Amino acid sequence: MLRAWRTARDPRLLPGPVPFRGHRSYLTQLDMALLLGVSERWYRALERGEDRGYAPEMIAGVARILGLSPAQTDALYRGTGHRPPPRAAHATRPDEAMLDLLHQQRRVSWICDQAWDVVAANAVAARTARGWSARVRMS
Repeated sequence: MLRAWRTARDPRLLPGPVPFRGHRSYLTQLDMALLLGVSERWYRALERGEDRGYAPEMIAGVARILGLSPAQTDALYRGTGHRPPPRAAHATRPDEAMLDLLHQQRRVSWICDQAWDVVAANAVAARTARGWSARVRMS
């Protein structure tokens, strides 16, 4: 899994300077080790799935360098025996057109984010489900 993520990552899209080592279109294990500040042997052990008590900071660095999605990052943390860090709640608000459509609905309707948290609900939902709707912004 980790090897596939590493070889799929385009080195030109990395967040920081990359050691220039030829014209490869993928990252090597040595590239990852240099970027993480660990030995190539240590990174190779991580990629092989060896249990060496990797620091959560190293796992966070791998996720950042490889640009992993939240689900991939969670899988990496769990695979190394760590609990995934809590994600910040999204403060994004649905756009006005979506909110207008939501409020035109005559039945219970709501909008969820990617974590399935309700971020907006219509008035029918507010009347029907008073307990949970108190925590939802009825914009």
